[in-house]
Amino acid sequence: MRIFIVTCLHILALSALPLAGAAGTESKPVLQVTGAVTDAPISFTMAQIQEMPATTLTTSTVVTDGVHQFTEVLLRDFLVELEAAGDTLVATALNDYIVDIPLSDLERFDVIMA
Repeated sequence: MRIFIVTCLHILALSALPLAGAAGTESKPVLQVTGAVTDAPISFTMAQIQEMPATTLTTSTVVTDGVHQFTEVLLRDFLVELEAAGDTLVATALNDYIVDIPLSDLERFDVIMA
């Protein structure tokens, strides 16, 4: 059952957005959360997201060289703060790509809002 929806510019690369440092973008919403969360719908600016407690993950991939570190907000912590309910997160990117993410995955793995 789909309980809440996160709509954002790019759920996996918020910190890499070229607009992140551009003038005026810190006050424009880049993330909207709707569904079974407290006070939905809720919009967040890049500045608000960057103020949240972050976690550093160290990882490597088959498509990059070496080990990389990413410091971002854990998605499960973000959803706890919103008092999200349900068992599935439906994420929609700016390009209309949609993915269902089981909330159990957020407990098993450190998923960041990077």
